[in-house]
Amino acid sequence: MTVAHEHHAAPAPAPAPDPASAAAGRGWRDLRGLLHLIGPDRRRFAAAVACGILNQASLIAAAALGAYLVGLVLRGSGRPDLTPVALALILLAVPRCVLPWLETLWAHDVAFRTLARVRGEVHETFARLAPGGLILRRSGDLSSRAIGDVEALELFFAHTLSPLLVALVVPSAALLVVAVVAPWLLLLIAPLLVLLAAAPRRWTASAEADGVAIREGLSEVTVAVTDSIQGAREIALFDAAAWRRTQLAQAGARLVRAHHSHAARAGRHAGLVDAITGFGVLAALALAGALVRAGDLPGEHLPVVVVTVAFALAPVSTVVEVTRELNTSVAAAGRIVDLLALPAPVTDLVTTDPEPVAAAPALEYRDVRFAYPLTGAATAISPDGQARVAPGRDVVHRISFRVGAEQMVALVGRSGSGKSTLAALAVRFFDADHGAVLVAGHDVRNWTTNGLRNHITYVPQDPYLLTGTIAANLRLGRPDATEEQILAAADAAQVTRFVTELPTAFDTLVGERGLSLSGGQRQRIALARALLRDSPLLILDEATSALDAATETLVLDGIRRFRAGRATLVIAHRLSTVADADMIAVLDAGHVVEAGTHTSLFQRQGVYHQLAAVQLDGLPTDRGDSP
Repeated sequence: MTVAHEHHAAPAPAPAPDPASAAAGRGWRDLRGLLHLIGPDRRRFAAAVACGILNQASLIAAAALGAYLVGLVLRGSGRPDLTPVALALILLAVPRCVLPWLETLWAHDVAFRTLARVRGEVHETFARLAPGGLILRRSGDLSSRAIGDVEALELFFAHTLSPLLVALVVPSAALLVVAVVAPWLLLLIAPLLVLLAAAPRRWTASAEADGVAIREGLSEVTVAVTDSIQGAREIALFDAAAWRRTQLAQAGARLVRAHHSHAARAGRHAGLVDAITGFGVLAALALAGALVRAGDLPGEHLPVVVVTVAFALAPVSTVVEVTRELNTSVAAAGRIVDLLALPAPVTDLVTTDPEPVAAAPALEYRDVRFAYPLTGAATAISPDGQARVAPGRDVVHRISFRVGAEQMVALVGRSGSGKSTLAALAVRFFDADHGAVLVAGHDVRNWTTNGLRNHITYVPQDPYLLTGTIAANLRLGRPDATEEQILAAADAAQVTRFVTELPTAFDTLVGERGLSLSGGQRQRIALARALLRDSPLLILDEATSALDAATETLVLDGIRRFRAGRATLVIAHRLSTVADADMIAVLDAGHVVEAGTHTSLFQRQGVYHQLAAVQLDGLPTDRGDSP
């Protein structure tokens, strides 16, 4: 083992801006960035658009024929003139029934399939970022993006994209009819269409800002509710329900203000669009009436012109209205694109895993130095979820030691001394800033992350149990495990002792985060699934801290049997956990200050002796925690 005392501070990188703060103003670019996800269903989507175009065309044709029929009746035409028009109207009833149904069916089918792909990409992003890239991110906000923001995209994919494309075709077709019947009306209608199409562009920035405020407000409410549920015990214990209710009310009030601003702006825009549309129809009616009185337009064409003009303006007006409601979709797309673009703390540099070197130690640290990256926050939380450390400053300083293939090496030291950080570097939650961490003789960066983590089993102090049964949680790391293997691991970790007392034994539901079990029971289940994983290297990070002394003794005996022939790195405070380690490394402020066996370190009367004195003699120390 090498003990290094020098400290070399890493240069602090510039703080990265929060990508979510730049969401407003990017608009449709974010939505376009998600359009590629339609790819596998593009034919069905094209069919939905075609049905929409044909549906609007048949609607315009039916309205024009109906208006023409009315004009013929008013002129006093007989049955020979009325019958063909009436038959054409009857025939148009069939596509008018079928086409809307097909458009809705296919558009929604494509939308829900696309949303499923977006969820898949979000899940892949979580897997790519976990856990280092998610440490400082709020679970409520991540849930809001993965669920609420994805669902908000349904409006775009199912109710907007197809109408937008249809709107590019239908007004042109309606204008063609107007051009044939009354060409002079184009001078009136064309400027109105341009005005209606251009109006949303003037509202984009403010409308998107409202959309961003709504999505961020919903996220804040989700975060507040999530914290209230997960922290219900602490809120009750500290009688903080009223204070928490105030926080929820404040978050809700901010969301209400965002909705109010959006609704007020939407109302103004809707009034303006309706005014322009109404003016266009009235102007067309007046101009067409003047043409009829001048003898330049047949009287029976007057209703056709008015109806056609209304239908020429209606699709654009509809699109303007839908676009106004899309602000939340635009904001949601921005939040999702930001999430998908987050850089992973580590990336695979290779595609295949190396062959373990037979003579190499199972785990080796060579002159390792590491500082948590700056995140814009004042502090960072280490992967054990416990210690708070200053980002940008070295947490471990040029540390070197080895864990042999059949050795047990223990790390002890006060909270924040870098113990859990060393474990996190081994499983590549982060990469070392200097030096190298080697597993089975190879730099961890020369492994794929999956291959590396299959080679190592890491048990944190506060293990997470997935919602489900005890058996399902045990199988997490080894789904194909036999009943005999599960029972053997459960026996070794003393899980069987309490499971057999439960009404449904291994089929007992653990509740969300395993909160229906005690901390000690959760730790034993985590140990059992780690033993079941049967990896060559086992890392235990305060994995027995919640156990009573008698249970810990039994668990440690079971671990000793299971770790025969394997390497084990143990992080612990209790002497009972580390006393029989082949080597103990004592960390202080990121440095290895002592190394040796329990006996040799205790006799040295150094830092280890000071830490151990608290447990052995009950003597107070002036330096903090015990080992």
